[in-house]
Amino acid sequence: MAIKTKKVVRIIKKVVVPVVEEQTVIRSHTMGMRLAFIAVACVLALVGFWYKTKSWPVIAVVNYMPITRFELDQLMYSKVGKEALDALITQKLVDQELKNNKMTVTSTEIDARLEEIKTQLGTPENFNQILELQGVTQAQLREQIDYQLKLEKLVPVSTDSAKMQADISATLSGLRSKAKIWVVK
Repeated sequence: MAIKTKKVVRIIKKVVVPVVEEQTVIRSHTMGMRLAFIAVACVLALVGFWYKTKSWPVIAVVNYMPITRFELDQLMYSKVGKEALDALITQKLVDQELKNNKMTVTSTEIDARLEEIKTQLGTPENFNQILELQGVTQAQLREQIDYQLKLEKLVPVSTDSAKMQADISATLSGLRSKAKIWVVK
């Protein structure tokens, strides 16, 4: 009978061992699925960041050390942050005032002013050279013209440019004094 008992024990051991191996396989399979999910989530986060910002988080590498967009943003804000913030606040105030007065600047008006500038400069080559010297693209120039036309719509029409600049300054000061502006530091 001792021999039969040994056989039973061996059979039980053989049956128990595959069950343990199946649990190990299941655990390793779920662990692999988790790692795959984490990898896909990281890739999607990186692609989402790129899509939203149109840039990668690392913008340069110097001697194998990365320079991140965050570092650049911090440096830029410390150098020109106050002026840039003031310009953005002013743009928002101008846009809000035009909206309150139901005024708009059309693309036709921008095109007309752009053509006026091109005519004053003579040839298209001169126009392109001046843009290049100033480091301005045509799209950036259109944005500047748009902003200038918005400012001109907020003040009375004048042929005297000094008076118009004074009126624009007074209007902007008035808009700033009426506005509720909170700056987070």
